[in-house]
Amino acid sequence: MVLMCNAKKSDSGKYSFVYEVTEGEQRSLWAEASAVVTVEDNPCPVRMSPHEAVEEHQTINVMCLTSTTCPAKPQLFDHNLLTRFNDTHHVRHVAWADVEAHWQNDGRTIVCQAQGNTDKYLRAYTTLNIKCKNFYSG
Repeated sequence: MVLMCNAKKSDSGKYSFVYEVTEGEQRSLWAEASAVVTVEDNPCPVRMSPHEAVEEHQTINVMCLTSTTCPAKPQLFDHNLLTRFNDTHHVRHVAWADVEAHWQNDGRTIVCQAQGNTDKYLRAYTTLNIKCKNFYSG
């Protein structure tokens, strides 16, 4: 299997491959194959609004956006895709959530994807950067 990521329509065409085949303990054999690849536009590209590092106790507005031609709603998840943001707001092709900037959220990765998407290459990611205050005991 060959995986092509971030392909564009202009990448469509005939591709030739030379690859190595190993059968059991036999020596490797070289094989050739070709395929015609047709790349179609992604109907639901997603992106996330950028954000700068913030001080603790500020609010971070995380936004997930899709194109106006996308029939699916954008969704925000934690990095493991198991926890969907319950307090997500939606307006047309934008989803957003407010995240409190505290040390426990430093390094937290948030995922943006179109509803129903299962392809990890069609997601956008952002990692929160919280400027934590140093506390010294003395």
